[in-house]
Amino acid sequence: MVAIYRLSLLDKTPVVIWQRKNGAAAELRCSPDGDHIAYAENGYVMCESLASGKKQKITTCARHTSAGKEYVEYPDLIWSKNGKRLAVLFPADHPRVVMVTAGSGHIKRIRLPRTKGTIFPLGWLNNDQAFVVKVGDVKPGLHEVWKVN
Repeated sequence: MVAIYRLSLLDKTPVVIWQRKNGAAAELRCSPDGDHIAYAENGYVMCESLASGKKQKITTCARHTSAGKEYVEYPDLIWSKNGKRLAVLFPADHPRVVMVTAGSGHIKRIRLPRTKGTIFPLGWLNNDQAFVVKVGDVKPGLHEVWKVN
């Protein structure tokens, strides 16, 4: 079972605010404002309102086969500082970012240029309007920083 608890500072009583009894949720991330949760489950990236329980499928996780076995590539899930936007970063093979506006559910898909370097999430800019990634070893010793919006 996977669960998120809220702890009351007054009486120190933990209260379950979200749980999964069957199945596993991976890459579990709670928004900074505590209103939404993002996670990967059964090959999909999901965003869920903690208040209403309303779920939204954001995108599918990438599936790969290696040595005859299939595996799922789980993305990096990074909330904006205000908790209103979520960046879903798939850094491998066909790099892409899916931007989601929590509440409205608006989804924007952005394909990143192919690169031989590894893509690392750096975070959101202060205005929460753009997401920044670092691309390592584009050429030996050369790193780039990309703004995604």
